[in-house]
Amino acid sequence: MQQLGASGHNYLISMLNLNVEASMV
Repeated sequence: MQQLGASGHNYLISMLNLNVEASMV
């Protein structure tokens, strides 16, 4: 369960990072 939670959290962070990079360009 812990690994699944971490994977979901990392997924959200990566999505946010993509949005930030896209808005900066």
